[in-house]
Amino acid sequence: MRRRQHLSVEALEGRALLSQLALPQGQSQPNAETVAVRLYTARAQYVMGSNVPLTFKEQNRSAHPITVVAGPSVEGFIITRNGVPVWQSNVGATADSLVPTTLKHGQAITAKSTWDGTSNLNADPYGYGVYQVRNQLAPNSVIATFGIAPPMTLTLHVTPRSTRLGNTINVDVTETNHGRAPLTVQSGSSVATLTSSRGNVEYYTASAGSTTTTLAPGASRTFQLTWDGTQNVATTTPGHSYVQPGTYQLNVGVDGLTTSRYVRMSPAL
Repeated sequence: MRRRQHLSVEALEGRALLSQLALPQGQSQPNAETVAVRLYTARAQYVMGSNVPLTFKEQNRSAHPITVVAGPSVEGFIITRNGVPVWQSNVGATADSLVPTTLKHGQAITAKSTWDGTSNLNADPYGYGVYQVRNQLAPNSVIATFGIAPPMTLTLHVTPRSTRLGNTINVDVTETNHGRAPLTVQSGSSVATLTSSRGNVEYYTASAGSTTTTLAPGASRTFQLTWDGTQNVATTTPGHSYVQPGTYQLNVGVDGLTTSRYVRMSPAL
C-alpha cells in the first residue's frame, strides 16, 4: 500500500549535503553554501511490521531566492536492502503536477512519507536487517540508514555466571512478541534448546517444551533449562573427553532465534 506523501515549505536551520535539483536564480550550479539537504527517520531501529516515517528537507542557505521544482513524481522516497529496491513512495506518479517553488533565505521544502513495511516493487518479502532510504530530490547526496528487528526477541538470564565443576547452572530464556499482531510459535517437547560448548566442541545439550501455539502482541513465554556441569555429548576430540575448568559458551535457541552467554567453571573443591 502506498502512503500519501506530503510536501511543505518552512523555515529551517539545516545541516546536510548538497542537493542536485535546487538552482539559485541566475546560478547554473549549486554549491554547499547554497542549499542543504537532510534525510532521516524517526528512529534508528524499528520492530518488523512497524510503520517507518520518512522526512526529507531541503533548505536555501544562500542570500538569494532559489527555485526548486517539486512534485510527487520527483520527490519520492526509495527504500533498498542490500542494494535491491524494496519500496518507492511515488510509484505511478506522473510529471503533470510539477510545481516550481521559490525559497527565500532560510526557507525549506519538506517531503514526508511513511513506509508501511510492504514491498510495492515486486521484491522478495523483506526480513529483518539494515535498510537504506534515498529521496529523488537528492538521490546521491544523502542516505538514511535504519534497521528492522524481528518482532520476536529472546531475553536470557543465567545464574550463576561463575561456579565450580559439578554445580548446576540455571538458564531462563524468555520469548516476547513485540509486534502488532499475534504470532504463531513452535510448540512441542523440544521448543527451546540449550548447548554448552568450549573450543568449538559441544559438551552438553538439553531442551524444554511448550504447549503454547500463539503469542499475542506484548505476550511472553519463559523456558527454564539447566546445565548440571556434566557432559552428555560424546566427543573424540583430544583434550575434550570430559568437562574441565574453563570458559564455556551457553547457546539457547527458540523459534529460529538464538542468543548466548559465557560462564566460567572453576576446579571442584
